[in-house]
Amino acid sequence: DLLDYLSLYHVLGFYSGATYDPPLSSTVKMQQTKWLKREVIFDFDLTEYDPVRTCGCKGRQVCSICWEFMTDAVLFLTDTLVEDFGQDKSNLVWVYSGGRGVHCWVKDPEWSKFTQNQRNAIVGYLTLIHDPEGNQRVDTIPKVIPKFRDRVYRLIIARFLENIPEQALDELELDKQAKAKFLKRIQALPSRHLQAVLQQLPRKINPNTFLSLALKYRYLRIDHKVTIDTRRLLRLPGSIHGKTGNLVQVLKDPASFTLDDVVHVTDIVNLKK
Repeated sequence: DLLDYLSLYHVLGFYSGATYDPPLSSTVKMQQTKWLKREVIFDFDLTEYDPVRTCGCKGRQVCSICWEFMTDAVLFLTDTLVEDFGQDKSNLVWVYSGGRGVHCWVKDPEWSKFTQNQRNAIVGYLTLIHDPEGNQRVDTIPKVIPKFRDRVYRLIIARFLENIPEQALDELELDKQAKAKFLKRIQALPSRHLQAVLQQLPRKINPNTFLSLALKYRYLRIDHKVTIDTRRLLRLPGSIHGKTGNLVQVLKDPASFTLDDVVHVTDIVNLKK
């Protein structure tokens, strides 16, 4: 069976793709088969956050500070898929990629049949940051969707207000004195509610400009190519990431997963000894 094959041939990478009829093989080519389905998958990778990672990490580097972006993504996407799209939470399988991010597999049979256009529409609904590694154009928060807007305020903007990066304030082009005065004012607030913070903004700063800045530095960044690709190959849970040696793990409690919970291949080998 499959497990015996994998054990015998020491497969380096184990990936899952779409389902075809008849299945692809050495004798059945892509042109001879019909695409049937592929799970909808959301991919979050810390590389996409490089321009706004203020911890010093870049590329494949990861630390507990920038991992908070992944926690934000888990919380926000889970609530959005359940509340706005009517998904059952039990259908959402969160997986640590083994590297610098997480994936959400939607195990809904009907969603698996979605076309590229349908998947693209879902990503479009979720996207507020365009070209995240380039000019990072930020959309305004859609007021016409109250649940979505309130979720952005509750899970994204609130996190930004907890610890506003100095790098972000630099983009407001405040002089040193004005920046220090603003930080002192908001630190003196009993609680950092959005309206209270906005009232402390210097007069020259438009509140919408500040909100766009908060989104830029905290809103989730989806690798849309992975979601809309109906034929995407993705490393399966239980595999070992070839570049890090980390286990690709299904997360029972994704919102509380930290880098301390990462399992390395050496941990598995030592466990079996």
